[in-house]
Amino acid sequence: MASLFLQNIPAVGASGALFGLLGTLLSELVWNWKFHNNKISEIASLVFVFVCNFLLGFLPYVDNFSSIGGFISGFLLGTVLLFAPQFQQVAPSKGDQIDYSLKSYIKLKFKQKL
Repeated sequence: MASLFLQNIPAVGASGALFGLLGTLLSELVWNWKFHNNKISEIASLVFVFVCNFLLGFLPYVDNFSSIGGFISGFLLGTVLLFAPQFQQVAPSKGDQIDYSLKSYIKLKFKQKL
């Protein structure tokens, strides 16, 4: 993003990578929303870190274009790489199908540990 918009201005920093991690964190928060206990504090901490780092982007030789590009890339890659479809539990009448629910997976892992 920085090379597209700031062609003749040098810029340094790892803000694109940092915002990529923030985008991945947002993607994880969106896809695993029901598994988080304290949702308000997680959103508040994500917004706080985002705003602080975005404000640092207004310093000279640090650009926000790479930050925004990293955030978008991180969110999209996090969506692709962290997406795990949640399968519904199979009805009892369909005994020949495999149960892919999270509860049965945890029970199976617990039985294997025993």
